[in-house]
Amino acid sequence: MRSLGHGPESVVALHCTLAHGGAWAPMAANLANQVTVLAPDLPGHGDGPDWQSGGDFMAAALTTLAELPREPRHVLGHSFGAVVALEHALRAPERVLSLTLVEPVLFAAVASARGRMAVANEWRELERLFFAQDREAAAKLFTDTWGAGLPWEGLPRSARARLVGQIHILPDQTVTLHEDGAGILSPGRLEALTVPVTFVSGSNSPEVVGDIVETLAGRIPHARRVEIDGAGHMLPLTHPAEMADVLGQSIAAGRALLA
Repeated sequence: MRSLGHGPESVVALHCTLAHGGAWAPMAANLANQVTVLAPDLPGHGDGPDWQSGGDFMAAALTTLAELPREPRHVLGHSFGAVVALEHALRAPERVLSLTLVEPVLFAAVASARGRMAVANEWRELERLFFAQDREAAAKLFTDTWGAGLPWEGLPRSARARLVGQIHILPDQTVTLHEDGAGILSPGRLEALTVPVTFVSGSNSPEVVGDIVETLAGRIPHARRVEIDGAGHMLPLTHPAEMADVLGQSIAAGRALLA
C-alpha cells in the first residue's frame, strides 16, 4: 500500500490495468500538502497478491477496497480502476465523499452499434492471441490502444516483460467490462448516486471513452464532465498537473456537500 502526500484530505486511488499504485505519484506530488493518497496495488499488479487466471477480478479488486480503514474518503479511479471505484460507490456510498472517474472502460455502456462492434472485435482478438499463447502480441495490441502512446518497441525491455507477464489478467475482466457482470447499469443504480461525481477524459482518447462517459454521466444526478485537452488514455501519467486540478475541484465539491 503506497501513501502519497501528507495533506489532510484522504483519497483512495485505484490504478488502471497493467499498472500499479505508483502511477498516481506524479499527480499526488502536485497536491502533496493537500491530500494523502492511499494507492493500493490491485491483485496481480505491483506488490499486490498474485493473480491466477480464471477468477473474478472485480470481486478481488473490491476486496482490496474493503480491507481499507472504513472512514469516508474521496475515491479516484482510472480505466478499470474507475469501474471498480464506481461499483464501490454504488455498494458503499457512506464510504465515499466524492468520486472521480478517469477514462472508465465499462464497455457495456457503449451506446453506438459501431462502438460496440469495435470494442468487441478488439477484445476478441486480444483473447484469441492470449489463448493462442501469443502473450506478447496480446500485450502489444492492448498497449497500442490503451497505453501512453509510445510504440511497443520503444518501451524498455523490462516494461514489455512486465506487461506480457500480466496479460492473463485481461480475460478475467471480460464479464465485468463487456457484460456488466457487476450490474452497474441495472435500472435505478446509477440514478441513486448522491455523491459528487466527476468524469475525466482526454481529447485524444479512444472515441469509445466519450461514448461510455456520456452514457454514465447521463444517468448520474449532477455528474460533471471534464475533458483535458491533448491528453490520451494515460492522462494521470501524461498530464498530472491537470489531473491534480480536477481532483482538487472534486474534493471541494465533496466538502461543499457536507457543509
